[in-house]
Amino acid sequence: MGVDFLSTSMTLPLSFPSPIATAVSQAARQRPNNSFKPNPLRGSAQFRRWRLMTIDQQARATLAESTRWLIGARITNFQFDDTVPKSADPAIREIYNQFLWLLYCDLREHRLIGADKLSQMQRDMAVRCVLFLKSGLPYLWPVLSRGQSVLLTFGNLLTFGLAGRIYFRWLSSAGDMSYWPFLSQSQYAAALGAPVYLSGTGANKSFKPMPLRGTA
Repeated sequence: MGVDFLSTSMTLPLSFPSPIATAVSQAARQRPNNSFKPNPLRGSAQFRRWRLMTIDQQARATLAESTRWLIGARITNFQFDDTVPKSADPAIREIYNQFLWLLYCDLREHRLIGADKLSQMQRDMAVRCVLFLKSGLPYLWPVLSRGQSVLLTFGNLLTFGLAGRIYFRWLSSAGDMSYWPFLSQSQYAAALGAPVYLSGTGANKSFKPMPLRGTA
C-alpha cells in the first residue's frame, strides 16, 4: 500500500515507512551528520565499475517519463505501475521502491489531484528523481536487500525509532540526503545546469526543478 511519509496530509493504515523516504524527510529538517566514515567499498574501483555497468539507460528513460506523467496527473497510479520497468539498475529499484511507490494508494485507481495531490516536498523530490534518471550518473547510495529493509523496518518499530536514527546517521555518511538520489549538491547542480525537460509536464508546466538555495 502506497503511503505519504513525507507529509501528514495522507496517511493509510497497515504500512511501513521506507528507510530512504524517512531519511530524506529528516534531512530536509537538518543537515546530515558527516562525522561517520564512508563505507570504503563504495569508493573502490571495483564497486564503481559494478555500478557503472548496471546503468540501464532505457529503463531509466522509461521510468523518468512515466514519473513525469504521474506527477503531472496525466496518468493514474495503476497506469504508472504498468509502465515501471524491471531492471538490475539499483537506481530503478531504489527510486521506485523507496519513494515513487509511496506517493499513492495502490488499492484504488486515482490521479495525483485533489485530496491525493502531492505536497511541495514530495513534488520537489519527484522532480529530483526524474533529473537523476536522465543524468546518466551511477546510483552510489548504499542499497539494502529486501530482507535487510524488512529487518530495519521492524527494528525501528521495536526500538521506538532508535534503529532508524542509527541507520540515518550511517546513511548520511555516504552523501547529502538533502539531494537524494543525487549523492551531493554538486551532482544536483550539474544536472540543473543541463536540464533535460524544458517544456514542463502538461499544460500547467508543473515540471520545474527546484533551483539550489542561494542561486538566482
